[in-house]
Amino acid sequence: MIGNHRHQCMGWWFSLILAVMPAQGQAHPPSQNASPPDNSSSSVAPVVTLGIPKKTASASPGATATQVQVGLGIPKRTSKPSVAEQGAAQVRGTLLDSEPVQPACFWPYHPHPVLRHPATPPAAPIAVEPPLLVSPPSPGVLFTPTVAVADGCDVAKIYCPSSVVCEPCPELCSSVVTPLCAPCDPCAYGAWNWGWANCPPADYRGAPYVFYADLEYLIWWMKSMSIPPLITTSNANDLGVLGRPSTQVLLGESLDHDAFSGGRFTLGWWFDPCRVWAIEGTFFFLAEETRRDLFSSSGIPILARPFFNAQTGQEDSELIANPSLPGLFPLAGQAEVTLESRLIGFELNLVRSWLYGANPAWHKQYNLDFVFGYRYMQLRETLTIREDLLVPEDSGDIPAGTRFLIEDAFATRNSFNGGQIGLRGELRWGSWFLDGRAKVAFGNTSQTVTINGSTVIVTPGTGTISGPGGLLALPTNMGRFQRDTFSVVPEFGVNVGYYITPYIKVYVGYTFLGWTNVVRPGNVIDRQVNPSQLPPGGILVGPARPAFRFRDGDFWVQGVNVGVEMRY
Repeated sequence: MIGNHRHQCMGWWFSLILAVMPAQGQAHPPSQNASPPDNSSSSVAPVVTLGIPKKTASASPGATATQVQVGLGIPKRTSKPSVAEQGAAQVRGTLLDSEPVQPACFWPYHPHPVLRHPATPPAAPIAVEPPLLVSPPSPGVLFTPTVAVADGCDVAKIYCPSSVVCEPCPELCSSVVTPLCAPCDPCAYGAWNWGWANCPPADYRGAPYVFYADLEYLIWWMKSMSIPPLITTSNANDLGVLGRPSTQVLLGESLDHDAFSGGRFTLGWWFDPCRVWAIEGTFFFLAEETRRDLFSSSGIPILARPFFNAQTGQEDSELIANPSLPGLFPLAGQAEVTLESRLIGFELNLVRSWLYGANPAWHKQYNLDFVFGYRYMQLRETLTIREDLLVPEDSGDIPAGTRFLIEDAFATRNSFNGGQIGLRGELRWGSWFLDGRAKVAFGNTSQTVTINGSTVIVTPGTGTISGPGGLLALPTNMGRFQRDTFSVVPEFGVNVGYYITPYIKVYVGYTFLGWTNVVRPGNVIDRQVNPSQLPPGGILVGPARPAFRFRDGDFWVQGVNVGVEMRY
């Protein structure tokens, strides 16, 4: 920038040259009262600039000289406006006076219709007078200034796309500061154009729209559930009791599902054409998935359900299938273990644009948004163990054909309610894009556990006898239990996709969703059993086992999502 002293010196020397070489043409001839340069403050100092004009500082406080400025080429910003002008230039969402005005690239689509830009730029540069309006270029082309149109705008001012932001003329035109804006050289030459998204150029995200909807198909996997040993087998001597040499666990340690199918649906609405604030709602579900494990035997091999005998303090078992053995009647039977799981979730968020940037020369742009709102999730699971036992032949007092139907059921429900914060962003390269999101919610999880058991004995010619309780679900731990606990729900996701049109994009991605302090059916099973209360008609003698106690742990789902987003 040229200071006052430098301008006075330039004016003195330039006047001297004009006096010595009167035949040379001048851009602005001196007045008739002009005199040779001296130290007087009444001299006239015409200034001629070629190429890109620089700022011209005002004369010294005691000077009365008139300086005339002729600008050729691309105009640059003049000096900072006065305090009065700054007070009149309060434009909603624009940058602060102390911050640089960021050029607007408007890549790669047409600007939002609320922006008033001239239709056709002139072929040649225009002088500073009359005022100019910079028009958005095609990618890689310098901005060419054009004369402002008198559509209710203040034609005494000069505008630039980074200044004309959200509302149409004339509301904002008269509020924009007087000095010229710098042309969007960074856009033309490949540098990044970035800034705070207080009220960014309307088209830095692409084509204009205010409504958007996402439809996604989910293929997710759920964390396996820990369980105690439920089904065992062995030779006739060991009877499926844990810890004995030939005993093998057929089902235990953990249960997991195959992939879940589901959907996720998002609706969003931007409150303004600049897309600074939005409200967004998302609902997702995983369809109920049921895992079934069936074990059956006619007596050989032996099938059993192991447990720890609270009366004897040793491992024991209940037989499902066994041959006729001393002290045991023969059994042919089957056991079915089912695990049902279902997960749903909903969130309602406010979205605030935070950062943005664009580089048309590289066909790149990015945006980063701040997200905060409310999240709800619910996980329902039920673990059921059913036995169907048949006495194949008469054995003492038990006639052939007698059936034993035994069932244990453990159901859990976890409901989360809390607030969440997070970030989401998108990086575009031509029509391709990569986006990501990271959110974390803090709140309360309501844990509910329901335990039921039943036994039914059907005796031919006698009738049916039933009673509460099975094997692991007995009167000492049956019932409904509830408590609240603090939980954290983090979510992370990334997508890669392609813009088919400015208003439709398709993508494929990955999502991870976690949840702390979740109770699951396998966590609440107590292996210690007091056989004295086994139905029907059992009376508790000794320790009250099994007993209920809350045990929880971490939970997660993760998987692939395939989706499409439509904008309007």
